Amino acid sequence: MHVIIDKPNNFVLYILLNNTDDHLRNHGLLRCGSGWRLSPAFDINPTPDSTTIRATSVFFEFEKVKALAALKANHEIFNLSSYKAYEIYNDVSKAVKSIDFYATRADISKEERKMIATTIGVHMIA
Repeated sequence: MHVIIDKPNNFVLYILLNNTDDHLRNHGLLRCGSGWRLSPAFDINPTPDSTTIRATSVFFEFEKVKALAALKANHEIFNLSSYKAYEIYNDVSKAVKSIDFYATRADISKEERKMIATTIGVHMIA
């Protein structure tokens, strides 16, 4: 049995969403053939207060901006080139910025969308 880990994307996603409750017991595993892999996302709870520190550090950094910088600086630990790390960050950022579009389509109220947009620092559609 082996575990396939796609953690760089998850780290970037959780930091950008201000999911400060990302700790080692907060990950789901999915059965994948004869092995296991981390779920693409699990128990994500964006924290409205941007000053809240993370439950688990990212390379010993607990604050959002510093955690992102530390993650980028340590790309080699994930066997990523600096270009690939940059590409992952851009792809995940683009996905996060589209959250209001999908929330609108899912009939999420304007008040809730505004709270999410403020929490993660994106602009609302309307």
